[in-house]
Amino acid sequence: MCKTSTENVDSSSVKKRTKPVEKLQYWIEIDGERYDTREFHKAHPGGHVINFYDGTDATDAFRNFHRPEILKNYAHLKMPRGSYTPLPVDPMIKEYRSWREQLIEKGLFKPRISFFVGQAAIALAFFFATFPLYMKGYWWLSVFTAGAAQVCFGWLMHDLGHRSVTTTRKGDSWWNTVIMQLFQGGSSNWWTSKHNRHHLMPNVMEKDPDIHTDPLFVWHELMKKGPWNKLQAIYFPIIGPPAGVVFMKLLVIRLAYLHRE
Repeated sequence: MCKTSTENVDSSSVKKRTKPVEKLQYWIEIDGERYDTREFHKAHPGGHVINFYDGTDATDAFRNFHRPEILKNYAHLKMPRGSYTPLPVDPMIKEYRSWREQLIEKGLFKPRISFFVGQAAIALAFFFATFPLYMKGYWWLSVFTAGAAQVCFGWLMHDLGHRSVTTTRKGDSWWNTVIMQLFQGGSSNWWTSKHNRHHLMPNVMEKDPDIHTDPLFVWHELMKKGPWNKLQAIYFPIIGPPAGVVFMKLLVIRLAYLHRE
């Protein structure tokens, strides 16, 4: 099993996944500077996820989801330097940040547009091959091409959701919306919000929405499990990938049903 954190919560609190956040300290630290979030956490454009890092060092989360110049807009939220002692930074985290800066300087974070154009071409080829195959009676092959198209579109939409394709936030957001709504039938805003929470707190039971796959797949001893999970290492490689596609579609259908007029 992977290491899935429960952040020192007991089994009863894990079951109460909608339990409200208690005793917020209303501050976060970014690069050693402490920011007051008492009022801002209500207006945070990304929503309540800012409270995931309440009272902690949010430097890496901030860098992964924001442009550095944005901090200038919130200089008024800085707390006086003498009113607190900056949080210590683990040596491993310092090394990670230094390594990340080296990769940025080498240009390894710059997207290669030709790669994504090729990915889109492959996805469209699978998509448009589905219909003639089905019409000619090759329904079994059309199921494969339809599934392959969904997987290809899914990963393209994933990278656009991470704002890592066109190098512009508006461009990535627009194409993310087109692909998600036209080819996958879902809400791009819903998926982006959900996936961002996954990356903000990966494998944290009460905060990562992508690990609640029990009882079919179990990643932590506190999750609901059955006798079949003893064979999970065997059946996951077989049914895991197709189950992921089906599960995503079920989530999209569920969202549409819950927001029906």
